[in-house]
Amino acid sequence: MNRKNIALILSGGEGKRFDKSKPKQFFKINEQTILEITVEKFIKSSLFYNVIVVCPLKHKTETQRLLKKFKVTIVTGGETRQKSVLYGLERCKKYKSENIIIHDVVRPFFQKNYLMIF
Repeated sequence: MNRKNIALILSGGEGKRFDKSKPKQFFKINEQTILEITVEKFIKSSLFYNVIVVCPLKHKTETQRLLKKFKVTIVTGGETRQKSVLYGLERCKKYKSENIIIHDVVRPFFQKNYLMIF
């Protein structure tokens, strides 16, 4: 695991254009939520010292429940995407990283070779 890299995963979208019953990150693909798929890919890449997930307060309990099997940091987001990024970046300071990649949780189909920029 690279101690200089952090993955900051934004999981605050409501997916209102997708389905009003729940946010996109909580829908399942092959028995796993999109949230779990994305986080697991970042962890298994071994490119990151820490994975930080930023989520809204109203979804924090569900996010914690789904991610309890992973070693991640969960941060409460803000009222806007920009504030959520800011809160995530503020948490990153604690780890003194050199590189931070910011990723949208509902984009789970990336490949590790796209992350090889570090």
